[in-house]
Amino acid sequence: MRFGDLYIIRSGYEVVHDTIVPLMFKMDIDKIRRRIVPEINPVAWMIWHVLRTEDMFLSNVIFGKDQEFHTGNWQDRLKIDTPHVGTGMSTVQADQLSLEVDLDELAAYNEAVKHHSLNLIEAFPHFKGDDLDSAEKIEHRLKEANAFPEAVSEERARAYAPTPVSVCLLGLINHTYMHFGQYLALTKPL
Repeated sequence: MRFGDLYIIRSGYEVVHDTIVPLMFKMDIDKIRRRIVPEINPVAWMIWHVLRTEDMFLSNVIFGKDQEFHTGNWQDRLKIDTPHVGTGMSTVQADQLSLEVDLDELAAYNEAVKHHSLNLIEAFPHFKGDDLDSAEKIEHRLKEANAFPEAVSEERARAYAPTPVSVCLLGLINHTYMHFGQYLALTKPL
């Protein structure tokens, strides 16, 4: 990977953590915690989901490292009852998580994930990702990471395998922008 590519990827993650996620926290607390539009999960869920997804994918799937979520005891700190990334949650489960999650700790988790992710990305030019070329190994890492609820685990693991490392790195940024688009739709005056 060239220096310019690494700079673009690093900058993308910095924008996610320094601009996009903090902006999503700027709504009234009630609007962050509650479903504004029936089809769109609450903002608290969105923030938690994009951070969990980034932490899990970068740590376990791409780099084979421990997740910040586990090493920092974030499940307890956030006051949530699931280690999953939220994909496949029912409306009731997403709403419950949004009402219970500790928003101050969620902001702290954003900072912790940012530092963890940037440290992993800095190591990327020296990373040998040959073992990630195998769809079976990616499926195994996703299942091992306990990334998804059992109901969607197998289907999601297959969907993400095989994916080149650079695509995963950029895809996670894109994933955040997709949810940020939902946030913007919620904040647009009716």
